[in-house]
Amino acid sequence: MNDVTEEALLRSLLAADGFSFDPESGIPPAGDTPTEASFAQSRLWFLNQLQPNDWSYNLACAFQIDGEPDQGRIARSFADTVVRHEALGIRIEAREGRPFQVPAACEAITLRMVDAAVLPGEASEQVTEVLRVEVQRPFDLAADLPFRLTLIRAGDGRSILLIVIHHVATDGWSLPLIARDFLAAYTGCSLDAGPPAVSYRDFAAWERQRWAEGLMEKPLRYWASRLADPSPQLDFPFDLPRPAEPSHEARLTSFALPRPVIDELARRLASTPYVVLLTLYASLLGRYSSADDLIVGSTTAGRSRPELEGVVGLFANTVAHRFRLSPDESFATHVRRFTHEIFGDLDHQDMPFDRVVQQVLRDRKDNPSPLFQAAFVLQNVRPYSEEFTRAGLVQVPIPVTATRFDLSLVVEPGVDCYAVTLYRRDGLMSDELAGQFCRSFGAALADIADSEHVPLGRMAILGPDERECALRWSAGEPIAFANCTIFDAIAERAERTPDVVAVVTEDGSFSYRDTLLRATVISDELRCRGIARGSLVALLLPRSFDAVAAILGILSVGAAYLPLDPAYPVNRLAFMVEDSGAQVTVTDSATLSGLTWTPAEVLRLDELAASRTASAIPGRSGAPDDPIYVMYTSGSTGQPKATLNLNRGVANFIAGIQHAYPLHAGDRVLHKASLQFDVSAWEIFWPLMVGARLVVAPPGSQSDPLQLRQIIEGHGVSVAHFVPSMLSEFVDALDMRACTGLKTVFSGGEGLPPELIRRFQDRSAATLVNSYGPTETSIGVSLWKCPAGFDGAVAPIGRPMPNVRLYVLDRNFAPAPDGVPGQLFIAGVCVGRGYLNRPDLTRECFPDEPWHPGEQMYASGDLVRRRPDGEVVFLGRHDQQIKLRGQRIEIGEIESALRRLDGVGEVLVVADDASGKNPRLVAYVCLRDGTNGDEAAIRSVLAQYLPAIMIPSRIIFMTDMPLTVNGKVDRSKLPAPDGKASRTPDPGVMNAAEILVAEAYEAVLGTRPQDPAADFFAMGAFTAGYPAAVLDPRTHGHADTPRSVHE
Repeated sequence: MNDVTEEALLRSLLAADGFSFDPESGIPPAGDTPTEASFAQSRLWFLNQLQPNDWSYNLACAFQIDGEPDQGRIARSFADTVVRHEALGIRIEAREGRPFQVPAACEAITLRMVDAAVLPGEASEQVTEVLRVEVQRPFDLAADLPFRLTLIRAGDGRSILLIVIHHVATDGWSLPLIARDFLAAYTGCSLDAGPPAVSYRDFAAWERQRWAEGLMEKPLRYWASRLADPSPQLDFPFDLPRPAEPSHEARLTSFALPRPVIDELARRLASTPYVVLLTLYASLLGRYSSADDLIVGSTTAGRSRPELEGVVGLFANTVAHRFRLSPDESFATHVRRFTHEIFGDLDHQDMPFDRVVQQVLRDRKDNPSPLFQAAFVLQNVRPYSEEFTRAGLVQVPIPVTATRFDLSLVVEPGVDCYAVTLYRRDGLMSDELAGQFCRSFGAALADIADSEHVPLGRMAILGPDERECALRWSAGEPIAFANCTIFDAIAERAERTPDVVAVVTEDGSFSYRDTLLRATVISDELRCRGIARGSLVALLLPRSFDAVAAILGILSVGAAYLPLDPAYPVNRLAFMVEDSGAQVTVTDSATLSGLTWTPAEVLRLDELAASRTASAIPGRSGAPDDPIYVMYTSGSTGQPKATLNLNRGVANFIAGIQHAYPLHAGDRVLHKASLQFDVSAWEIFWPLMVGARLVVAPPGSQSDPLQLRQIIEGHGVSVAHFVPSMLSEFVDALDMRACTGLKTVFSGGEGLPPELIRRFQDRSAATLVNSYGPTETSIGVSLWKCPAGFDGAVAPIGRPMPNVRLYVLDRNFAPAPDGVPGQLFIAGVCVGRGYLNRPDLTRECFPDEPWHPGEQMYASGDLVRRRPDGEVVFLGRHDQQIKLRGQRIEIGEIESALRRLDGVGEVLVVADDASGKNPRLVAYVCLRDGTNGDEAAIRSVLAQYLPAIMIPSRIIFMTDMPLTVNGKVDRSKLPAPDGKASRTPDPGVMNAAEILVAEAYEAVLGTRPQDPAADFFAMGAFTAGYPAAVLDPRTHGHADTPRSVHE
């Protein structure tokens, strides 16, 4: 994959565009003195020192030899090739901490023999296994020659010659040269020309001299300007959890693009196929990653001088192309702009990539490619396999392919098409997502082929069938629901079963008749006060029978209710009443006695005599499109905002949940949510609409697991709802197996941790259902039943409920492909009327729905992705991404890793930036009984699963998480981190080796670290400046590897 682009064509275009290559004199001989490694070799040597088991820079080819192989002839032929190409006969040794090319002494070429027949399996399986093992065997660059020859004898009598060469001695251009010369010697053919006049050692010395003389200052300034303030690392939506240790093995997906279409686009846009393909690739990366500034790496041959064309060695260089994308500009506009910019990049392609990195980045850690993780290659070098074919040898495929990037797109021109292969790092991307990404190339190309002037943001990335499938997945099942108000449905149920118990509280039981009569008493009084259809009535009561009756009384006159929490600050309560325009506040004297504020118009229920005779239960109370309640939620402006929901939306939700999890007359539903949260409407209306029983938990009990258990057991509760954080406490505090009547538990309002699902299923036979729904969309819009024995990494929020549409849209309001994050837009009968008295905010958050004219959809602000099976996965808020040092951090992954530790209970990880400097991760951890908190020990275990950047800087141990009245974690009450970790080594205590390393750091950085744990890279250093004392620890009497010293 290390090949050139269309450099011949580009160079001519560059010249026409005013660019010129620096005409220099020839490359002088290096002489007999030791030659320092080239910049490219130095980088690979350094990475080899840090990761000695890394095989990703091994280049391999294999071919079958007919008949009995002549081992001596093979060895002699390759020896002749080594003599001809000096780069194959060197070792890389450290001298004073710097790598040097050291020619190996004359020695016979070793041909390693491997008998694959002794391995189990068929002959093809035997050969595959040997090839895999040999290709993945690392090189010791100081001790080994940079190549290996292995003769494999298969069980079926075949002989296969495997040649593995380390990238430090070759590149994609060099491989055909090596194959040509080796096969010429092997077949007895003579070569047309003698050895190259210039050696690789000559080039390395010349390159170093140019740097020393300042001849690279101009291209360095170019790159410093071109890549200034690089964007954060590309956040491609990989759908598999990133391993703590990245794999070097690649998975491949291949497809084809029509060559005439691409070539014609290039002609019309006065560009080249290389630029067109690269622009298409960058555009799709931007669409999938929601990025408008990204960098894609490409490989150039690095042979801008003609005398280097026949020289074997590592000349290939990396060029980082920057793409600033605008969704409103056309594809054609981008191609024209990028053509000029890419030509400029190639005019400065000889600048060693590592020097560019050092100039541009200040924190590279030991990431081998910190500027980009997506690469592009257009193969225009004749493959070396053609040399074997001409010699009558059959090439044998290599069963393993290495990659050094998360994504690489390799394009090979054919007669009628471009053969494209997507390489992706193993363990990051499912086959489904890879296939989807590859299909997007065809969809986008078809779109821009019709018109290259299509804006980039509206360029198709789904084919017509895939787009139709995405819209089909978005729609829930159509079912019928009550075509009346919620009150009318409950009143109808009461008429059928008047004497059945409807509500149970700690004060007693109340039948459906009792409940409706009390509601009618309240509604009569409200009518007397001028409340009618369309009015809004505030409800200031704790959970109780009277609160349930008051809600029904308000609804019976066609009004909507506004629930208020007595525990809220009076200023907030007063704002809600005034802002909403509520005409009356229904409350009682006990509640008002605890407040320093009294609403202007109050209806005290305790002053309505219990013996007061109610009028007849009213008939129809209104229409399904009438408002049912107004609920305030937090607002970004500092004041809460009020959502207005309709009867039909709630009726549809009840019909949908009854359809999925039917309630029967014998069921008992627990009402424990605070009234100002819409889950309370679910808890109240669902059982009363179907003839079941409502069990009202007394105020304060919602946060007491023991009291909740007594209520659930004592009243035979069969259905309950918990937010996950409260469910976790309930599961940990009690033996849920004692709650024998509990058959279904719904959980929503927060992400449902997979570990909590497993703990729940270990301790309860009840069904656990993950529910999701913003307040603006009538309680809930999706459900997901947790399967028995769940062992997944994430709990989906499910599929759309009946008559609901869930659209996953990208930032251009186009359907996102499966697996790609997008904002969740919600449509259907569930959508309310928006925000009360906030038309501006309503227009912003409730845009018109493109696929159903005349309807609105709600922009949830939640980031989700849809799996290929149609399930939607919640990822977080789209505007609350956590990034550290340019990398996106998935908080849920860290929390999940912490929860897997023995003795760890509830966990919350936040990004703390109180220092005003770089944010750091802080973990709040609740330990189970008998577990001691050891911050260093936890970090040590986490380091086995997570990259260093994802390990929290502080771990704060807590007895319990502070909770809001709704049972969610109250982040405002979390203790502030004090900045001092427990069990941190005393910075003043260093052993002799640490002192020596600290002095070496000081020599390079100008600052001596005082902490033995200080990180060289985190302090702003780079590969090129790594201290010699660290690179060659043998100078201070230690046998540690450089990586172990670094760590």
